[in-house]
Amino acid sequence: MDELNIKLISNSQCALGEGPSFDHRNDTFYQVDCLKNKIIKITFKGSEEVPTNKIATLDNPSTTIHDCSEIRSIQQRDFDEMVTIVIPIIEDENTLLISLGKKLAIFNFDDNIIEDFFDFSDVLEGQGVRFNDGKCDANGRLFIGSMCVDERGESVAGKGSLFRLDGRKLTRIFPNTNISNGIAWTKDNKTMYFNDSGDRVIYRFDYDLNSGEISNGRALIDLREKELEGAKEAGVECPDGMTIDSEDKLWISLWGGGRLIRFDPITCQVLHSIETGSSQTTSVCNGRLFGHDALFVTSAYKSTDLIKRNSGATFVVYSNKGNFIHIYSHFFKRSLMG
Repeated sequence: MDELNIKLISNSQCALGEGPSFDHRNDTFYQVDCLKNKIIKITFKGSEEVPTNKIATLDNPSTTIHDCSEIRSIQQRDFDEMVTIVIPIIEDENTLLISLGKKLAIFNFDDNIIEDFFDFSDVLEGQGVRFNDGKCDANGRLFIGSMCVDERGESVAGKGSLFRLDGRKLTRIFPNTNISNGIAWTKDNKTMYFNDSGDRVIYRFDYDLNSGEISNGRALIDLREKELEGAKEAGVECPDGMTIDSEDKLWISLWGGGRLIRFDPITCQVLHSIETGSSQTTSVCNGRLFGHDALFVTSAYKSTDLIKRNSGATFVVYSNKGNFIHIYSHFFKRSLMG
């Protein structure tokens, strides 16, 4: 793989930047700031050459994405409840699938209205239980996890689950998780990966795309037993958000580790490690910038980070020499809800 570059594109210091997604139909990047109950939308001008001095480097953040001529617009929307996912919808470029606490909603960003919502309080029972990370498979079917937070703001082990949305019904497919997070599927759609950040485990499942069923679940790697290569400290790194490339290699953001890794799920080796300077690196999605494949990386703010400007920032990883991902994340198919 060609040498990769990481650039700072927004140092807005998200309290908890998460849920990144990229809509290649209109060159638009979305993310949420969970703790501030907001969605952020950045629209790029499209396929252009990589500029040499218009995006800040990690060492010299004098220019942020807000000053970059390649940006068409930056917008945000605020909500009354925590938002953890923002996923473009196949049938309409202006609408998004979002989570609001224990609800899922169809949100029209341009009109700033919720077109429809679905309350799953009867499934996500108990105080402190809410939705967390989610992704769609190649058929546009939503998988979304939950977690439980106690009065101290700490996650409660065993109170989370992984769900599948079947029509308008939420089906629990993997119970007793801690912090349900990143999800990814192989190119042939026969394998699904899933991160439980709280337990520090990456799971692997056999997957049936036609039915959406998972089977033969097993731990791919348990970081409580074996740390990832390059970890600076034992017991700190947690696999958080995740995506996959065309070679079926996983890109995993490591909460507590301040880095993004490219991970081979066959050999369980770390192939690349990219430092972000933000210790709480939260998630990653596939996208495009300047006409090339790119990875958009989110993070959360932590006051003790040595590089303050990178804490809670958003980054882009790209190669000057061309494409290296060749795959986009899947969108939500609204018609599946009937």
